[in-house]
Amino acid sequence: MITLLLDRLREARVVLESPGPGRISLHALFPDSHPLEAELVSECRACKTELLAYLDFVREADRRLLETSHRLAASWPEGCHLPEYKEWRAAEEELTRSYWTLDADTLGVTLMKREQVAFELFAAFRNQPDDHSLTKGDDDANRQHTAN
Repeated sequence: MITLLLDRLREARVVLESPGPGRISLHALFPDSHPLEAELVSECRACKTELLAYLDFVREADRRLLETSHRLAASWPEGCHLPEYKEWRAAEEELTRSYWTLDADTLGVTLMKREQVAFELFAAFRNQPDDHSLTKGDDDANRQHTAN
C-alpha cells in the first residue's frame, strides 16, 4: 500500500517530489546519516504511478485547504479561538483521517463540513455577550450556547 511506502520515506528522511510531468525525484535530507538506500529507490520506481497520483492528490488537497483557510480567515472574529471548542477539534481530527484516505471526494466533503463547523462557531461566538463567554470544552451540560 502506498501509505506504507510513504511511511518508509518519512522514516528514511527522504523527500518525494515531482520535478515534471510523469517524473519523481527522491532527496535524502540527511545523506550522511540517512543515505538514500537502493532498495527504497527501487520500491519507489515500482510504485511510480501511485506516487505520482499521491503527489497530484497532495497538490489538490493543499490548494483546497488553503482556499477554505482563506474563507475562514476572512470571517474569523477577533478573540475566537477555535481549538478551544470540541466541535472544531473533532472537525480537525476528521480532516486528518479523510486526508489520509487519499480520496479527493472524501476530503472535499470533510473540508465543507469543517468550514461549516467553523462558521457556526463564529456565529455563536458573535452572538455571545460582550465578554464572549461561550463555554468551551467537553462538558455540554455547562455550555451556555451550543452552535447548531
